[in-house]
Amino acid sequence: MTDFTRLHCPQHTGVGRKPLLGLLFGGVQPIALIAVMIASSGMVSSSLRSHAGEPAQRFMGQLRNTGYFNTALTYLDRLGDYPGVDPDFVSAKELERANIFFDMAVAARSSAPRNEALANAETALSEFLGKGDHPRQSEARLQLGKLQMLRASQLLAGEPSAEDKVSARESYLNSAKTYDSVVASLRPKLEAMRGANINTQQEPEKARLREQYRFEYMNSQYLAADALKLAAKTFDDPAKEGKAQLDDALARFENVNKKYGMYPVGANAHVPMGEVYELMGDSGKAVDQYLKMLEEAEVDALRESKYLASAGISRMKLQEDPKKYQEAIDRVSGFIRGIRLNERGLPAVQKFRVDVAKAYIAKSKDESLKKGEISRAKSQARELLRDASSVPGPHIDDAKAMLADLGIETEAEALPSAEPPENFDDGLAKAETIFTTIDGLQDAVKLMKEQDAEGNKQQITDLEKKIGDSYVVAIENLRMALSMIRTDTDVQSINKARHLLSYGLFQVKRYRDAVVVGSFLSRAAPGTDVGLKGGLMALQSIQNLLGEVPSDSNAGLLKQLETLGNYLAKTWPDDPNALRAQGLQVQLMLEKDDFPAAEALVMNMDAGNERGRFKRLLGMLYWNESIGKRRDGDAEAADKLIEKSKAMLTEGLAEYKSSLQPAQVVQAGSTLARLLVMRKDYNKALEVLDNETYGPLTLLEGMDEQDPAAAGNIYMAVFKSLVGKMLADPDPSQYLDRMESTMEKLQEVYNAPESQARLASTYRSIAQDFSEQLDAASAARKATLVTVFRTLLDRVRKATSNPATLRWAGETQLNLGVSLMGPGEMVATGEAAKLIGQASEALKGMDDQSVATRYQLGRAYRLTGKWKDALDTYDEILKEKPSTLEVQIEAARTYYGWGMDLKKTNPKFAAGAFTASLGQTNKKRESVWGWQKISQRTSQQMSQSETLEKAFYDSRYHVFACLYQMGVCRKSTKEIKQAKDLILNLASRRPELGGPQQKAKYDALLKACQKELKEQPVGLPK
Repeated sequence: MTDFTRLHCPQHTGVGRKPLLGLLFGGVQPIALIAVMIASSGMVSSSLRSHAGEPAQRFMGQLRNTGYFNTALTYLDRLGDYPGVDPDFVSAKELERANIFFDMAVAARSSAPRNEALANAETALSEFLGKGDHPRQSEARLQLGKLQMLRASQLLAGEPSAEDKVSARESYLNSAKTYDSVVASLRPKLEAMRGANINTQQEPEKARLREQYRFEYMNSQYLAADALKLAAKTFDDPAKEGKAQLDDALARFENVNKKYGMYPVGANAHVPMGEVYELMGDSGKAVDQYLKMLEEAEVDALRESKYLASAGISRMKLQEDPKKYQEAIDRVSGFIRGIRLNERGLPAVQKFRVDVAKAYIAKSKDESLKKGEISRAKSQARELLRDASSVPGPHIDDAKAMLADLGIETEAEALPSAEPPENFDDGLAKAETIFTTIDGLQDAVKLMKEQDAEGNKQQITDLEKKIGDSYVVAIENLRMALSMIRTDTDVQSINKARHLLSYGLFQVKRYRDAVVVGSFLSRAAPGTDVGLKGGLMALQSIQNLLGEVPSDSNAGLLKQLETLGNYLAKTWPDDPNALRAQGLQVQLMLEKDDFPAAEALVMNMDAGNERGRFKRLLGMLYWNESIGKRRDGDAEAADKLIEKSKAMLTEGLAEYKSSLQPAQVVQAGSTLARLLVMRKDYNKALEVLDNETYGPLTLLEGMDEQDPAAAGNIYMAVFKSLVGKMLADPDPSQYLDRMESTMEKLQEVYNAPESQARLASTYRSIAQDFSEQLDAASAARKATLVTVFRTLLDRVRKATSNPATLRWAGETQLNLGVSLMGPGEMVATGEAAKLIGQASEALKGMDDQSVATRYQLGRAYRLTGKWKDALDTYDEILKEKPSTLEVQIEAARTYYGWGMDLKKTNPKFAAGAFTASLGQTNKKRESVWGWQKISQRTSQQMSQSETLEKAFYDSRYHVFACLYQMGVCRKSTKEIKQAKDLILNLASRRPELGGPQQKAKYDALLKACQKELKEQPVGLPK
């Protein structure tokens, strides 16, 4: 197995990968072999020789990688005119020229330009080798070996004669000798370096040279073995006539695999070893090698070899009798789904598609299968072959023939072409004319789509194809024009051409090319409008690439994004578009839930709207995270996140300086205000809400459209803040006007009929919050607050007919009365009874007698001792909604209160009330569960929320209290002893008993039981 650390190491990743894998196809078509060879030369110059201090080499590599060969040749000719170019690079001009011609051969679509490019490459290579010793001499010999292999492959193209095969064999064998000479020349150099202690920091050039020699040494051994394998394939019977070459090749591949298995070049050797065994007729050993390849590490450097190994397994399984097509499909089908966007055009993938399609075709011919299985097999084969036939290469004839056998004819479409321009100005003018034509075509397409007529569909398809073809022609014109730049060419025109080129590349989804051109333009024209456009085009292209490339393979793109983003922000600091790259980085971190990394990026941004926007976003995300943590029971983590949220929101809102993105600012301000209300910092909450620049209330008034939910949250925060301030202020009446107007705003926001449930929910939250705050006030403060609030409620009732608002007024008045009741008091008296009685009359007089209204009316009846009225009300609700827990609890509580009331005058009837409260006998009102069933239901759900947990402990307490009271009323110790035992049992299983307050109630009840049983009233175990 391969060492992951080696495979991921930058200086080793990809070594021998593209140069080697294409050779496994054999010397059938020259174009495939050329594509393989050239990748290696590019790898040497870009990976081993290019670094931060070598802009000339790096720029040359970019030109070659994006296909600007004429520009690269022109640039190479003018190297002497540029100051600061590395002398070693200048001295290797002819080798670089050969590399460019090799790349041109790959890109050529016909034999004539390809042969011309190869001849030019050979001439340049010969000139370089004729100059004598040079540090890159071995690299040149490598290129010579590839050239010899290319000649051989050309001889084998089409239907070669016997003489062609002999000549090709000789060329392959000569190539192997050339590679052997590279190995022989490098061996002593590497041995000498082995003992040298080279410090990579102090001697970077020596370290670089050592890495180059290692690469060439390993690669030459692999290529020599591959040349021998290809030489054997030129025989009619390779296993017999080419045995010597196959044995030699196999031994060499085994040596490469054994020595360099920790590098990609060694790990990849499993595939050609499998092919050698195939040629020898040993399918078992061939499959073994292919399987070993698939077992190698899952890294990018080995992916192409794994496609080829999968193809090999499919071939071998189909050679068995009977054909084991299903084994082949099962073994390699996962790779079909795993083909990445950037891999779809690779030769290895096309080989894989064709060979696996053969397995599906074999399956489709098995008449023992069901029709559905046969149909699916044909469909899968068609899909694979269609994909393969859309990519040029040596596989194309096989793919189309197989499609024809499946009943699908394919016709090759002629690619659009461009007539060479006379000069730069002519090329730019032609491109501009094409772009103008494209604009007109796009307008026509837009108009036809708006008409949505059935007859337009084909016209739209034709026009869209014409648009795509036009972009291709424009790109070719611009590329040729840019290769004709002269010293007197206008710089602005050059940059305009580059901008149009980057735009055209983006439109045809050649994003990587668009990144190169756009980035170059931004650096060639810093501070200008066209330079910024180029940078933004590159930025958008990187963003699109990030959407295509898997997250585990986008490290390089992220680094490009970081570099480009920093440059754009520094060069165009006042342009918001230039800051998009930094924002995009933050978004990517947030998508991964990497909040610390996102926060670090945000804090490193320059102050301004963009940084403020992301601070606000982070603040809201921290708030959401805190809610999740609290729901999961991690209160400490939730509190820390709330503090982070508070800090980020505060800072982010402070940096808001314009009217941009008001909706996000409103949301952020609302979140901060709600957070401050939760922290009971009411003054600060109102300051945020009322802020003239970023205050949600300020911005809300200027927005044409308001989100009712967002606006409702804001007004609710305002109201709760006013209540909080009122409770602490010596003069609470000063807040009445604003509280009343806020109530009116809430009604306006939730005015639609479908919004009434939302309004009711908002009121319930306000009522609950008010009740909790009122409970904490002193008795003297309560009296003052009750008076002020009654005034507010009277105003509200007179000003509205809204059912939800009137219900809130009744509920709030009811809660005012409850706040005046003494501890443990079940029936209100005095001022409390008066308030609750008024609330009862108000609720009873409402037109809206919904469940919510009747529920509050039932509470009012219970709190004023109207037990039967309360139970009749709850019974009516429960017949409609029997599982409403709040109503079931209220009904059980009503029976218990009635029992306590009767206990004073009629203990016998009181026992019956306690029995009904417990839920044991209740023939008259069967809808009421009683405490026992409530405790059973909540025990199953108590982990879901604090409310259900609280309901469980309260219901269990009342079960025990009912037993105790039944025993006291009946003067029976049986129920009392049962209550005592049940309390102790629960305490042993759940010693917390719902918290300190609830636990104190259990303790008091246990002591009462022990006292009635004549036991020592010790209460709960300590």
